[in-house]
Amino acid sequence: MIKGDYVLKIVKSNYTLKSNKIDNISIIHISDLHYDIEYNTKRLNILTKEISNVKPNYVCITGDILDNSSVLNNEKAYKIMYDFLENLCTLSTVIITLGNHELKQSKNYSRDYCDIVVKLKRIPNLILLDNEVFINDNICFVGFNPSYEYYDKLGRDYNIFNKDFDKLDIKLDKEKYNILLIHTPKDLLEDNIYNNRLNNFDLILAGHTHGGLMPVKFKGHMGIISPGKRFFPKNVRGHLIKEKTHLIICSGIVRLSNTSGIFHYFNFLYKMHVNYISIRKN
Repeated sequence: MIKGDYVLKIVKSNYTLKSNKIDNISIIHISDLHYDIEYNTKRLNILTKEISNVKPNYVCITGDILDNSSVLNNEKAYKIMYDFLENLCTLSTVIITLGNHELKQSKNYSRDYCDIVVKLKRIPNLILLDNEVFINDNICFVGFNPSYEYYDKLGRDYNIFNKDFDKLDIKLDKEKYNILLIHTPKDLLEDNIYNNRLNNFDLILAGHTHGGLMPVKFKGHMGIISPGKRFFPKNVRGHLIKEKTHLIICSGIVRLSNTSGIFHYFNFLYKMHVNYISIRKN
């Protein structure tokens, strides 16, 4: 009972950013729900209630909504997820990007048949940015989903990242507040990626790292272990800044999913992590 109560609590990170481009915009940022057939659906109810109470302008979900694709073949399980997302869309503008767990469905690193994309796009008013752009309130949201090949190589091949990003073929308006939604934050602020492709973004929202399995209450950006099984990874959680760009990483709703094997039994050690972001005029 103690374990169940603990894992269903929310730990919040609050960020207030300044900009002359927009005025008083609020965002709830979540990531890595890792929903599966055996999911404790109380998590979804708690998140819905929290978002209903806060009433943010936007809810941004940065990938790994599903833990595995078996949910898509289970009508009862998928309906629970569908209803959760549909309810969120009545409370706020919901914007979603994909994660590596969704992209695992893809054959030969192609998303042409990806069932989750088809199903998510059927939800009324949900905005799925599969390498697409959405503009509202003078905010330009860009949803970038690197190919699964990039994740398969543990994010070590910058050429794949750069090649995938160039396919977006977007020109950002510097008068707008530009937000990038991407699942992985790996090396986004390194010069060879930032200077050539990301330096015109005001804010980047990401997940994937599960906070390096470090409890949120500990300050800093270092984790214990990365998704690529590297010990003591840097820049895997929290709020990082490079020049005018803010990178905010969500540690995830579920830290250790069922696909992590026996390690998922230790998920009771972690609360659900939610970022609360307020953007105000200078």
